[in-house]
Amino acid sequence: MASLARRSLLTFGLTAGVCALGDVGRRGPAPEPMFVLKPFARYRTVRSFAGCLLFYDEEMPLPLRRAIDAELDRADAVPATPAQERQCAEFFAWLAVRSIAPRALRRAGYDALAADCEKQLIPGNGGGACSVAQHTIGTQYAYSSSEPPLAVLAYEASARASTAAFYAGHEDIAVVTQTGRCCAEALLGGSFYDNDIDTAEASWLWGFAATAINTAARPPKSPG
Repeated sequence: MASLARRSLLTFGLTAGVCALGDVGRRGPAPEPMFVLKPFARYRTVRSFAGCLLFYDEEMPLPLRRAIDAELDRADAVPATPAQERQCAEFFAWLAVRSIAPRALRRAGYDALAADCEKQLIPGNGGGACSVAQHTIGTQYAYSSSEPPLAVLAYEASARASTAAFYAGHEDIAVVTQTGRCCAEALLGGSFYDNDIDTAEASWLWGFAATAINTAARPPKSPG
């Protein structure tokens, strides 16, 4: 019963976070105040997500880059517990599988594959539908020399989301904390083709990323 109660609470918290992030996409670009980040230095999983975003540090809005750098440079944060890290990881896996990959798939015209990803449970075999999507797109263009850019982005996002789900359920906590990085790779890889930065897409991405950090920085607590 305690395990069930924990899972119910965790699922509620994750669902609320995903809904909030979905609102960012519907509203369009986030205003600059969205780039004020909650302290996240204590969570290795959140640090791995935020650090990966710096791959596009030159394109990142300056307020967001400064906020991320300030947290990554902190040395005074009390480390999160393994249980808290696992909750963060479950959040990022949920986000990658049920939000990021489906968005990339729908942009490429794979509505049915996107719907399958949105049904997945985290933890569990959450990455299964993403693996199917990756395989489907890869098979479709196996002998093509000119894959549509959106299909490439959908393939990349699905592949990274599948890995995020696998990492979130790993026994080794060092692997678990890399779920954040995999989620960020799904977000970046599902948005920019060959490092080609689209202004509208970049604006959406940074608002989404900042909201993800702020949501993950305070994961739901397990019942005592």
